[in-house]
Amino acid sequence: MKAKEVKISEIIKGSFLADSRWNRHRLFVLWLALLALLSIFSGHMVERKVLILSALQSEMKDLNSEFTETRSRLMKLSMRSKVKQRAEAIGLIESKEPPLMIAVDKKGRLVKQD
Repeated sequence: MKAKEVKISEIIKGSFLADSRWNRHRLFVLWLALLALLSIFSGHMVERKVLILSALQSEMKDLNSEFTETRSRLMKLSMRSKVKQRAEAIGLIESKEPPLMIAVDKKGRLVKQD
């Protein structure tokens, strides 16, 4: 017996799915369709993650440069000469005597310093 050929018009109409030859292969065809959909979905999810990762890397570069700039500005502002200028601007003067160290024991009493 010669196998019946499937015409393109039958494939487009979907009439080949009602044929008895295809009944035993339906589950396999559905399994393949499910795998194809899963593959497409997985590809879209990976692409979305790559875009998010790219955006986060760009944001991280911006924040890193902002951090470096802020740290540099803070180092310049905390220099002794800059602190002295700002203190003199508000009327504070530098003490001529060094600071004293006060020591307290665990009970809260002052400890004698040498």
